Amino acid sequence: MKKADTARRPGRCHKCVRKAEHKLVDKWYCRKCFCRLVEQKIRHNLRRYRLQRDSRLCVPDKASEYVINKVVNVPVQISRKRQKTGYLVMPWTMDDENEEFLRMFFENRKFLAKENKRIIKLFYPVSKKDMKTYFNINKVRYAPEKTPINSMLDSLEDKYPGTKTGLLKSEERLRTII
Repeated sequence: MKKADTARRPGRCHKCVRKAEHKLVDKWYCRKCFCRLVEQKIRHNLRRYRLQRDSRLCVPDKASEYVINKVVNVPVQISRKRQKTGYLVMPWTMDDENEEFLRMFFENRKFLAKENKRIIKLFYPVSKKDMKTYFNINKVRYAPEKTPINSMLDSLEDKYPGTKTGLLKSEERLRTII
């Protein structure tokens, strides 16, 4: 933790009265509230895919499987092998989406307006840093890869909280326009 962060950190969780330990965007939360908020964001994201009872999900890693089992309220069939029917679950975070958007922008590639509804971007509303914290709290192995664009976004997020979320919302608005 940086020295500047510890000076600004309040002693109590933003939601309850427990000791605040983890920062999510610009507010501090205890372990329990932090995990609950991350799961709530993922659950809200999953509603877009309208998973039904006995939906088939191809889950490539243990971390995604852990979150699916914790967040999805209907019984689903989870497998490691890709099937012709069903969904492919990707551990795709907000950082991955922002990075892809910036790459398209910098490389002057065509912007894809339509999303594949059979691919679930599981961690879409949450940053890699927050997912790493979430998995550390829950003692699940998770190792996101670092890229130069991601490092740039992290430094911007540290200096200007909400940058990643703003970039993600801008990209979503562009998708509706195009």
